[in-house]
Amino acid sequence: MSFNLNEVAAFLDLNPDTIRYYVREGLISPAKNAENNYREFSSEDVLKISDIIFYRYMGLSISTIKKIFGGIPVEDIGDVIEESERDLLEKIKEYTLALEELQQWKRHYREELTKLGTFSIGIKPKCMRVRNYFSDEDHLVTYLKEEMNIEKEDWGGVSVSFLVDLNEEPLTLRRYISLKSTESNTLNNSSKDVITEPEEYCLITYEYMSREPEELVRPVIEYARDKGIELTGKIYGIERTNYYVEGERRWVCAIYASLKHPEKYMSI
Repeated sequence: MSFNLNEVAAFLDLNPDTIRYYVREGLISPAKNAENNYREFSSEDVLKISDIIFYRYMGLSISTIKKIFGGIPVEDIGDVIEESERDLLEKIKEYTLALEELQQWKRHYREELTKLGTFSIGIKPKCMRVRNYFSDEDHLVTYLKEEMNIEKEDWGGVSVSFLVDLNEEPLTLRRYISLKSTESNTLNNSSKDVITEPEEYCLITYEYMSREPEELVRPVIEYARDKGIELTGKIYGIERTNYYVEGERRWVCAIYASLKHPEKYMSI
């Protein structure tokens, strides 16, 4: 007695395509009905699929399962278990770190939306940046390729940033790429000509990004003038949460206006 693909899939609560994948990988070899050319699954096939379900739940790869089905001595199964344990512990470590980063993003996101259009004195975070600025004519890959090393797991700390210097005419939005300053990023870029921007007391606000420098800096300039806060003239912007409107990439921007007399605010 045998059952067809859909019947076995329903019994095991699997997607039929999953079982087809196991067949293609050679993990199971159900017989074909000579009359209709459909696969027919025996009890032994179902037991092997149940073993595959268990092994996959235990974190074993398809290649490892093939080795087991190929005849690993029972004395060596312990090695398979230990290897899977090491892999799972590494994944737990990765997911734990990802969860911490996600929760940090959640806090920052809420802060950004809450503080849109408000002003406070605070610290501009330390970051690393490429020395040169880039324009719309520059390709990001070309701009970064020779200037900065960024590992895959560090792209979450990469931001589009800018500098506007009020002491220059006309006002120009100078864009650059900044990278979260960490021990590993510093080590990876020790041979590169990068700049480390130190922590700095600033007048801070959050705005929606604009390409017009006057539009970006006007609110912080007017607030500083109204409150009698003296600025150095250097205003930085760092990309925060980004979003898309009709396919166009946009973002909330943290604005940091450098203070002329930061010592007045260090106790605040």
